[in-house]
Amino acid sequence: MTEPRASVKGGCYLLNTDGGYAYEGQRRAGDPLPVAAIGALLRTRRLVPVGDPISEVIGRATHNEAEYRALIRGLTLAHDYGIKQLRVYMDSELVVDQLNCRSVVREPRLMKLRSCEQPRR
Repeated sequence: MTEPRASVKGGCYLLNTDGGYAYEGQRRAGDPLPVAAIGALLRTRRLVPVGDPISEVIGRATHNEAEYRALIRGLTLAHDYGIKQLRVYMDSELVVDQLNCRSVVREPRLMKLRSCEQPRR
């Protein structure tokens, strides 16, 4: 059964994103990166889905890189629907802190994905 899809109107929408990988044991520096996946779900305030949910394998990536890429794909989806107001929910404290300029991005893989100005320390 197909869920009803929302018609995009004004107002605030909700975006849930997540990214990560399945890895057995402790990953050490120098180990190859595991295969990661991302997910994103865009909904109205009444929780009606907008567009198709995103669920895809992105290849080898760090957990934090997968979190950033899930956010980027979700924001792109919202942009494609012309959504102007968006409330984003994600579980990556690191990504949230970096985007709010409370934490510095030091990882080169993440620097490429982040676009706001770094805070001066």
